[in-house]
Amino acid sequence: AEYMGNVNSLRQLRCTGVIEAAAIRKQGYPNRLLFDKFINRYGPTLFPQQLHQFKLNKILPIELIKQLFSATKDNIFFSDIKDKYMSHDLQIGKTKIMMRDTTFLKLEATKQIKISKIILKIQSIGRMKINRMVLNEKVNKRNKSVLLIQSIFRKKQKIKELKKIKFSVVLIQRKIRGKIKRIFWEKKWKEIQEKRRKEEEEKKRKEEENENENELRPDLILKKVVSTFRFPVESVKQ
Repeated sequence: AEYMGNVNSLRQLRCTGVIEAAAIRKQGYPNRLLFDKFINRYGPTLFPQQLHQFKLNKILPIELIKQLFSATKDNIFFSDIKDKYMSHDLQIGKTKIMMRDTTFLKLEATKQIKISKIILKIQSIGRMKINRMVLNEKVNKRNKSVLLIQSIFRKKQKIKELKKIKFSVVLIQRKIRGKIKRIFWEKKWKEIQEKRRKEEEEKKRKEEENENENELRPDLILKKVVSTFRFPVESVKQ
């Protein structure tokens, strides 16, 4: 372990040809991806419509790759590809697609841009939904407050109307009761007057009968006659 170091490791890699092999590989097409892996890696972000058609129509991966790289620049982002799907920075084999660093980095950068846009869109949709929920909650609270105020106002209005109706009913009842009592006492007073009149008539009738009876009594008649023919005492003495 004490003989291993940066210098020794670099010397061993150079002696074994690893560095030269890496340089040769780098000058060639160091980035190699299978068709399926390429489609799964870049399909959902860079060409979702073609990926949907690929899954729907069950197109072969090689045919999808050829269609993608033979498309126009509006449909694909490789604006520097001239010979359809063949280029100096990209080669398509039988099972793999081989790319140099420039093309690979361009793919990765475009993928990151697309992902960033998707993330921003998802965030904007999330914020929109959150703001909509908050707004709906505020609107619901405001509507509840308005309904509460309206219900309280209507309640007070109904209470005032009921008080007015109650006052009117009480007033009508009072007048009706007063009229009924007035009629009752008038009738009662008439009955009392009638009773008094009958009593007076009965009393007069009895007095008249008593007078008639007194007039017919003999002793009272004699007494009356004597009183009429009676002389004064002084004249008799003379």
